Amino acid sequence: MTHDEIRLNLPLAANGSLSPDDQRVVMAHLAECPECRTDYEDFKSLANVIQSTSPAAEDWDGHHVMRQAFEARLEAREDDGHLATVAIVRPKPKRRLGSGWAAAAVLAIVVGGTLAWHPWQSGRNQTTIQSFMADAAKVHLNGSDPHHHGFIYLKGHRALVIPEALPHLAQHQVYEGWWIIQGKARPAGTFTAHPTFLSVPENRPTEFAVTIEPKGGTKVPTTPIVVAGALPS
Repeated sequence: MTHDEIRLNLPLAANGSLSPDDQRVVMAHLAECPECRTDYEDFKSLANVIQSTSPAAEDWDGHHVMRQAFEARLEAREDDGHLATVAIVRPKPKRRLGSGWAAAAVLAIVVGGTLAWHPWQSGRNQTTIQSFMADAAKVHLNGSDPHHHGFIYLKGHRALVIPEALPHLAQHQVYEGWWIIQGKARPAGTFTAHPTFLSVPENRPTEFAVTIEPKGGTKVPTTPIVVAGALPS
């Protein structure tokens, strides 16, 4: 596979859906390409979060229509002498994949290898998440327990928090984010196990922290910080 074809297949590789031979080709490329390796880690993080959520019923309604429309789009663009693109992936590949079905699979792979959609995993929201992650600043969130970690992506006055591996929530509990501004914690919003968008204050915070609070959130942290990370200035 070429560099561009490998980039298109990174979501499949992160989800473990490639053939063993193709997976070896991709992993060998990642060892030599820092840019692809960073993208692979991002897709892997998102796939891990999605796979850890409760499964939903499969929904195949209209899938063949989506696949046929996508194949027609690729064929039309090639006939016009343009490059085929996949909205979920950052670069514009120089070649299409081996089949329209392989390309269409990229659109679905981040939901865990099936077309089992949670409410937030609609096509529009999925594309929004991937597009935001593509050029946002990535910050690791770590805690005193090495098993607990997550990520927050920042771009302008928006942030995307991904609670990859946080303690399980009990009933009537939520994760609450905190912007640390001049040493004081300000509520950033509450979330559960799904990636969630937050608003970044005008007065730029220096850190982001997460605690576990009662459902509905609190005005000040009432429990120890689970994970935190320093934000870029």
